[in-house]
Amino acid sequence: MKRLVLKSFGMRGFAIEVLSLFFILIFSYSLISITSSVAYAPFYIAEAGGGGELLYSSSSTLVYTGLVPSSLYTYLLNVTGGQGISPEVSVPILIDGKAVLARGIEVGRFVNCTDLKVIEGGLNLSNGGALVGERVADGFKLKVGDQFTALSAMSNRSLTFFVVGIISGSAVSDEVLISIDDARYLRGINDEMLSYIRVCSRSPEVMNAIGEIGNSSQEREGISVPSWLLSLASRFSVSSTLSGYSTRISKNIEEAERVTLIASLSVSVALSSILAFSLSGASISSSSSAIKALRDMGMRKRDVLKSVAVEKSIAFSSSLILSIASYLLMEKMGIIYAYVLEHRIPPSLSWIDAMIYTIAVFSIYIAISLRRAEVILNEI
Repeated sequence: MKRLVLKSFGMRGFAIEVLSLFFILIFSYSLISITSSVAYAPFYIAEAGGGGELLYSSSSTLVYTGLVPSSLYTYLLNVTGGQGISPEVSVPILIDGKAVLARGIEVGRFVNCTDLKVIEGGLNLSNGGALVGERVADGFKLKVGDQFTALSAMSNRSLTFFVVGIISGSAVSDEVLISIDDARYLRGINDEMLSYIRVCSRSPEVMNAIGEIGNSSQEREGISVPSWLLSLASRFSVSSTLSGYSTRISKNIEEAERVTLIASLSVSVALSSILAFSLSGASISSSSSAIKALRDMGMRKRDVLKSVAVEKSIAFSSSLILSIASYLLMEKMGIIYAYVLEHRIPPSLSWIDAMIYTIAVFSIYIAISLRRAEVILNEI
């Protein structure tokens, strides 16, 4: 049956159809992947390759632009001894007029929660020292011992730093790491605030301490922790409750992510549908003589339509295999990525979204092809 169908409709036309569908699918998969990467970027940047969970302000649309009380960090230190906890202050800065994200850290705690590697120099951030990510160093031609001025993008303040080390890591390669006090100064906040707290430990003591935060409605050892100020987010999932405290992602982030993904899928499906409509029309029109020939050979109308459906299914399946293999190859080679705050965000294709898109486009393509073939058969 397969040979009869391919012979009837022509191998050349079949190859052109497979390649056309391939370009439609690979473009859409890449678009969905890049959109998902942008939606996930705030968490990717904040996590700095350390995974775990983030305690951040639910009032901010971005993880790294919000503020949480330092008293929360102090409370966690008292309860857990600081095991697997990293306090951080993020602030966009300008170096020679170009935006870069600076991250204020406590070196010892940060290193324990991050995949940071020192390429050159050391980790001493005292007296105006700065650790520069390798891609930032390459972009600004910076090396250990060099001096640069950072102008805050969130306050009318600036500081001069000396490069004490060149570092690499999933996110920190695109950042400048400075002391937490210097970051607070550039951000324009005092020592009572942090941007967020990373929790990379899953120990019972740490998780129990976080759970108690949700139930903290009164002062505990002189530390007031307002539960409404916080949201808790894991890398790919969101807990629904944590000791009675709702841990939903910031409403703004959640809505923005949903809208972005839906928009991406809609654009991909709409564009692919238009292309599929044109492609199926051209394909069926070029195969009209073959369709008529099958009908003249005595094949029933239903069988002719079945042959068309089989041929289109084979073409779509072939292009689907090629597009998935090509996407995985491009992902492995680092060809697909997104830029957010100069961070190179890796692709984040949701295969569930991809499956929904593929089924939608396949259904549209088959439906249009059968409709066009039926019109030709009715003209005979």
